[in-house]
Amino acid sequence: MLPKLQEIRRRRVQLGITQQKLAKELRVGQSTIAKIERGSINPTYRLADRIFAYLDSYSSTKLGSAGEIATKPVVWVAESDPLRKAVRIIQERGFKQVPVLQGGTCVGSVSERTVSHRMLERRNPVALLNRRVSHVMDEAFPAVPEQTPVSGVVALLQGTQAILTVKRGRVTGIITNADLLKLITRLA
Repeated sequence: MLPKLQEIRRRRVQLGITQQKLAKELRVGQSTIAKIERGSINPTYRLADRIFAYLDSYSSTKLGSAGEIATKPVVWVAESDPLRKAVRIIQERGFKQVPVLQGGTCVGSVSERTVSHRMLERRNPVALLNRRVSHVMDEAFPAVPEQTPVSGVVALLQGTQAILTVKRGRVTGIITNADLLKLITRLA
């Protein structure tokens, strides 16, 4: 589903793109862009899709790639580690979650939320710390290639706590909403 047509002008201006440049890139007349922005004509779905795709790609290059904003190196735990290790990392580093890696590939995750939920399920919550991570972990975080535009990462982070970056199938970095906040303040 495309954004509302009124977004075209706002996004174009925000990105510093003139109507003339947008028209040239899309091979349409500048007057067509002006009329779309004024609301005096409705573009075809195909043209609207091309406009938004161009604006998305332009903003993506301004924000950078996933590999550029990812936190590196990734702090992780193994499936065979005791949960105590994951909890210690989360507490000491101020993280909300930690990936579970095996052979450089993400196989699961452990988060504050996971641990607190599992505590409620046990009569002796302290004993939970001695369980292996493999018995407590949640699903693996999604992974994207390092060259993925940040705009794609932002959309993914709406549904998950973290995203991993990969290169040649191996985890290279991790991105959370905290990394997006750092990016915004750096751009300001």
